[in-house]
Amino acid sequence: MSAIGRPGSDHRYVLLGLASGAPAWMPAVDLRLADLGSGHEFLPCAGIPDLLNRLDSGRPFSALLVDHRTVGLDRELISRAAVAGCPVFVVGGDVERWTGLGATAVIAPGLP
Repeated sequence: MSAIGRPGSDHRYVLLGLASGAPAWMPAVDLRLADLGSGHEFLPCAGIPDLLNRLDSGRPFSALLVDHRTVGLDRELISRAAVAGCPVFVVGGDVERWTGLGATAVIAPGLP
């Protein structure tokens, strides 16, 4: 996951989130970013079309966190994020399956 530099400021993280439903890890991401201080953003997407619009906007994003149960999570979606320079971290699920489809990593849903 990469930080994004702003002229005249420290680096910050801008994370995208995608899930079918409301998994417990999403609020935890907000809390973790708050612990890092101000300027960091977690932007939950309202579905795949919203995610693709954000990725196509040209705005840099540090990473996409996507729940492994998300409808439509597949090789093509992971590839679209990668082309936009946005690494994909799948939350939960089978490590070999998701990394085999191109995800950067699979992380535990508990977000330690």
